[in-house]
Parts: sequence; structure tokens; C-alpha cells
Amino acid sequence: MEKGMKSVFILALLLIIVGAIILILALSANDWRLGTSNYETTEFEINDTVQDISISANTDDIVFLRAEDGKGKVVFYEHKNERHYVKILNGKVNIGVKNEKKWWENMFNTVSPKMTIYLPAGEYGALKIESDTGDISIPSDFSFESINIALSTGDTSISGTQKIIKISVSTGDVSLDGVISSSIDLSASTGDMKIKNVNCEGDIATSVSTGDIEIIDTSCHNFTSKGSTGELDISGSVASGVFTIERSTGDITFNRSDASEIYITASTADIEGTLLSDKIFIISTDTGSVKVPESTTGGKFKCETSTGDVKISIVK
Repeated sequence: MEKGMKSVFILALLLIIVGAIILILALSANDWRLGTSNYETTEFEINDTVQDISISANTDDIVFLRAEDGKGKVVFYEHKNERHYVKILNGKVNIGVKNEKKWWENMFNTVSPKMTIYLPAGEYGALKIESDTGDISIPSDFSFESINIALSTGDTSISGTQKIIKISVSTGDVSLDGVISSSIDLSASTGDMKIKNVNCEGDIATSVSTGDIEIIDTSCHNFTSKGSTGELDISGSVASGVFTIERSTGDITFNRSDASEIYITASTADIEGTLLSDKIFIISTDTGSVKVPESTTGGKFKCETSTGDVKISIVK
């Protein structure tokens, strides 16, 4: 009996190994993606003049690209039971999806639907995107009066002249690079933010629960940052108004950056770096060392922290 059971076990193990090899070969032949046989590419031409764009998606990656031939269109890579639609009325483009997939069609499916929007480069009105899962990319070819993005899971990257930017993400990174704007409002539950080479004539506001924030070579009026856990690094950046920073846990670093006044409230954080102008330092810390210049001129640098060192120097 034991010998028979041993033979059955060996046979079962061989079958598992053979099945695994077949699966690996099938995935390799299919670029390591499951379920692509149910996907196809469809195209919708946009012959009308476009002003505003509203997108409601499920799991699409959303990409904007310049139409080289000057003709607008939307190209979908979509599941046969999850079809997209495009409606145009009075210059407003509405893009949505009708999901008729069965629950089992999502099993072992590693394919990401994709929505590519081709438009002539230029200025447009309002862009609104609501999506569950997927990355969003908006290049500098397009300028919008307002961008409003609500995303559950996915990364967002934006460049170019975008007047008003508001992004809310549950899980995902946010990147602004080479942006000219009048107002920026970014929030994320879990994810990093990178703001680089941005010129904002108004205010920049950032809020994260868990995630790091980098501000590089950026200018604005006021900068506000709220966060629970994560580091804040401000490098080569200046606010004509005020820096207002709140952190529970995470270091705060200044590198040749400045504002007329700086207010910091933190629980556990080291606060250090270099500023560009004299400040009157008002420091309160329960546990930690303090090393700041003695100055009677300049704007306020007020810092309250429970645990952490405060080390600031002035470079001119």
C-alpha cells in the first residue's frame, strides 16, 4: 500500500511539473500576459471641435498623445465584454465604459486595458477623469484650463501649462514636471509626490497619509504640506508667501530653499537644511538638539516638534 501511494504521489508531482512547464511556455509565447485572446483594439474618430473632456474608466491606463495628422481619435485596447463608448455634444467629449464581464473573466487576467486619446496640440477647457485602477499621463502638448483627477490606484504624471490642477489618489505616485500653473492641489493616501521645475503663481497644497514628497526647483506663492508618515524634501524652491508644514513622522529637509515665513508642526522628525535669508527662529522641542543662527531680522521660522533635532543654517 505504501509503495502504491508513493507511485501515485510521484505521478501527481510529475503532472504538476509538466503543467507548470506548459503554463510557462504559454505565458512566454504570449508576452507573459494572460487572457489577451479576449482583448482587441477599437478606434473612435473625433471629428468635432473639442473643448471639455470627461472620462469615467475602470482599469484603463489613460494616455494623451499629440495627433500628428491633426485628427482627433480615441484608441481603446479593451475586453470584448468591457466596451468603451464616446459621446460628443457641444464640444464636450464624454468617454465611459460598459462592463459586462463575468466574475470569472477577471481570474488570472494580467492584461491592462488602455485608452489613448489623440488630439491636436493646443489649449482646451476642463479635463475630468474618474478611474478605479490605471496610470494617467498628460504631456506638455496639451494645455487645460482645469485638470481634476480622482483615482483609486495608479500613477499620474503631468507636464506643460495647466492652469488649475487637482489630483486625489488613494494609492499611487503623483509627478508634476515642467508645469506652469496658477493653483495646484494634490492629495494621496499612500504614494509619493514629486514636484519638479514647477512655476505656480498661486498656492501649492499637498497632503499625504503615507508617502514622501520632493519639491525641486519650484516657485509658488504659498506652499502647504500635510502628512502623517513620510519625508519632505524641499530643494532649490522658493515661496513668496509662507511655508506651512505639518508632519506626524518623517524628516523635513531644506536645501537652499526659502519663504517669507516658515511654520512647522511635527511629532517625530528631524528638521534641517539651508535657507536663503535671515529668519527669526522660534523653536520648541521636547527631545532633541537645536542649532540655528541667532538673528533679530527676517521673517518668522516657527517650529514645534516633540521628538527630533532642528538644525538650520543660512546661505546667501
